[in-house]
Formats: sequence, C-alpha cells, structure tokens
Amino acid sequence: MDERMKSEELPVGWPWRFLMFTVLVATTVAVGSAGLIFGYKPLLDSRLKGQEAELVGLGKVIPVKQQDEFVRFYSQLANLETLLRGHVSASPLFGLLESRTNGAVSYMVMELRVPERKIVLEGNASNYKSFAEQLQSFTEAPEVESVIVNDSNALEGKVKFRITVTLRAGFFKK
Repeated sequence: MDERMKSEELPVGWPWRFLMFTVLVATTVAVGSAGLIFGYKPLLDSRLKGQEAELVGLGKVIPVKQQDEFVRFYSQLANLETLLRGHVSASPLFGLLESRTNGAVSYMVMELRVPERKIVLEGNASNYKSFAEQLQSFTEAPEVESVIVNDSNALEGKVKFRITVTLRAGFFKK
C-alpha cells in the first residue's frame, strides 16, 4: 500500500475520557446542590427561627411603653440631626461686618438673604472717600464674592448708600 493512501487513525480512548469527566463534573454539581438544598438550607432556616424567637423574647422583656418612648426619642434624634445638618449660622456675618466696616460708615438697614448668600446694606458714610474705602474693604475680604452699589447719594453732608454684598458659597455653614 502506498503511504499516501494510508488512513489516519484516531485515538479511541479520548472521547470516552471526556465523557467520563463531564459525567463526573455533572454528578458533583448535582450532589453539591442537593446537599445545599436539603442539608444547609434547613440548618439556616432553623437558626433564623431561633434568632426570631430570641428577638420576640427580648421584646417581651422590655415593656411596650419603654419601647415606644425609645422609638419617639430616636425619631427626635434623627429629626434633630437633619435640622443641624441643614442649619445655617449668621454669626460669622457679624464678625465680617465688625472687622471690615470703616469707622466713618454706619448701617441703618441690613437685609439678609441666606439662600442667595447676599446682604443688602443701607447706611451713611461721612464722604465719598470713606464710602470708596468701605467698598474696597469688602472687595478685599476673602469671604466676599462680589459687591454691587445699588444706590448712592450725597445728601445733607453725608453719602447715603445701598449696596449688595454676595458672600462665597458655604459662608453660612461654618
């Protein structure tokens, strides 16, 4: 016979081994699943029932009135925490005004707009130089974002003004 005509021989044992390996893996998975379903799940369920029974027992030890008082107190604490987290403080504003106000300037009206971070100030300055120094002082303050002059008039030897000071974000959360 010619060497070219020789038929190729396939190994006979390889498909049989693959079939046995697949059956072994499938059997292992099936036995493991059955063990979890019929053995471990009932164990966990019994532990859960035991914990629930223990919890019910603890509920009977503490009187219902005390439980209600505790729930009410906890609710108050949670509400207080929410309020304090959103609380704003105007105290830093007074420190800013005290440190940045020119001695020749006095304020008659202060309007505070916390959500907008704005202070509208109406007041008097002894002259335009003092008023300009006051504006410069606010502009240089690191807490101030912008200063806008809404109105200024020289009346009766004084400068009457109205300005809007916008503060930086987070100023009232200090």
